[in-house]
Amino acid sequence: LHLGVTEAGDGEDGRIKSAIGIGTLLEDGIGDTIRVSLTEDPEFEIPVCKDLVKKYNQSAPDADDTILPEDKLWYNPFEYKRRLTEPVMNIGGTHVPVVFADFMQAKEVSREALNAIGYTYQADTDKWHIGDAAADILYTHKKTVSFSLPGTLKVVCDASVWSPELENHYPLYTQQEYAEGNITDGLHFVACDVSGDFTRMLELVANHKQAVVCLYATDPNSMQRVRSCINTMMGMRISNPVILAVESQHATIDEQLIHFSVQAGALLLEGMGDGIWLMNDPAKIMNSQVSGRTYLPVENNHQFLNQTSFSILQATRTRISKTEYISCPSCGRTLFDLQETTAKIRRVTNHLKGLKIAIMGCIVNGPGEMADADFGYVGSGPGKITLYKGKEVVKRNINSDVAVNELINILKENNVWIEPTVTVGS
Repeated sequence: LHLGVTEAGDGEDGRIKSAIGIGTLLEDGIGDTIRVSLTEDPEFEIPVCKDLVKKYNQSAPDADDTILPEDKLWYNPFEYKRRLTEPVMNIGGTHVPVVFADFMQAKEVSREALNAIGYTYQADTDKWHIGDAAADILYTHKKTVSFSLPGTLKVVCDASVWSPELENHYPLYTQQEYAEGNITDGLHFVACDVSGDFTRMLELVANHKQAVVCLYATDPNSMQRVRSCINTMMGMRISNPVILAVESQHATIDEQLIHFSVQAGALLLEGMGDGIWLMNDPAKIMNSQVSGRTYLPVENNHQFLNQTSFSILQATRTRISKTEYISCPSCGRTLFDLQETTAKIRRVTNHLKGLKIAIMGCIVNGPGEMADADFGYVGSGPGKITLYKGKEVVKRNINSDVAVNELINILKENNVWIEPTVTVGS
């Protein structure tokens, strides 16, 4: 069985979509060969393939890592339906999944450091500018934050350093601390390693309606372990929100991008997860830049984790924070420079949050494979472009040298164009 994701696009988003689509099936033992199709040169596709299959070509896990079959699935694996949860503040229920920013290894938390997770402090006005990809929860480990934060950002610290007097701070309990009792009645978090028996922990959580459960696993079948735990929660009618906590020990950013995407994306596609928490150890990373074409700025590890979190949510369409691009890999039928044109369209439209734009190389597959895009840019002949709104042709066979400007005009005519703004400090 051959697996592939077509029209995944390029850059980090193309890699993340490919990893989620292909890796989700590989995690369940489905697939014998794969093809990653990016709107980039072919030599950038092969390393992504190798990073994807590396885990599954290793020796079989030990018998202790085997997960017993479920007696009953409390979800339908053949359709998407989000797990029903009772919201705790803005977590769970009908709220979009929240994003954790992991500052566990940071020596301190400063206003300037929050730039990496979408918050820019403007000292002259004493106000915060909040970006579209701004984290919702800041995990500080054994540190607390002494300065005022924007109301959209909550702080989670270890229960050992938490006190009720700390403004906008909430405790994170370990499994042992939770079992010992003395739990706050308000919003709190509990970290749960589901590699072992988690039944007792779930029974405790069921008695705390203000608890948010952060699930992770430390064995090779980590995604399946977390999925099994959530399935058990559904069977026990435990409706507490769940945060998907994923840690990567890989030495390269390329491998980490794949690992995060597969482990979190597979669960989000099942409707499981009310938040995402990505972790790594920056001291173990050998390179800090994704190979091939990149679009997302990565000035430090916090920014990489934050950008990757939002991109995974975007790829699974559980939380939209930016423009969505659907573009094909170039082939012999491509009638214009697909890579250059894709990059050009991205440059002028990447501020249009939630809009889906397709850039397709030819008229043969283009219209059908861009079916769910809001607007389409399709090669229709040498030097000619046809522009679409949905499945409807708006302008046919226009010259390619004016096609991008004509696309912008169509966006304006349909009242979806917003003039880009320059943010102070960006």
